[in-house]
Amino acid sequence: MTFGLTLLDAWIAAFDEADDSAKREIAARLQPYLASDPENLLNAKQKAQQVGLNPETLVKMARAGRVPGATHAGREWRFLPDQFEIKSLRSEPLSLVSAIPTRRTRAREESTAALIGRACKPLRLTYT
Repeated sequence: MTFGLTLLDAWIAAFDEADDSAKREIAARLQPYLASDPENLLNAKQKAQQVGLNPETLVKMARAGRVPGATHAGREWRFLPDQFEIKSLRSEPLSLVSAIPTRRTRAREESTAALIGRACKPLRLTYT
């Protein structure tokens, strides 16, 4: 049991005593943080069907912060029905040239030179 007022209780009491213009001001400031219609938010399964992803993949992306607008409500994730964007893991796009490993041309040149006989002395066999 707690005694006294919590910060939330004090805020609610002050809000109840405020005039209508102050309440409208607070509502306007809170509006960007509230869903327009919480009844229309989609769960992970519904949103995954809409965008063609596996629900588990969608939840993993939301946990990683890659899905803007995704909200965590209790044990479920909720998504806006009209927008969907996935942020990239990298800050730069992946370049195919940098992803391909370079060939070891020096080793190939050395093996070619060895076959020709430039890199090693010829082997002389003597029979007695």
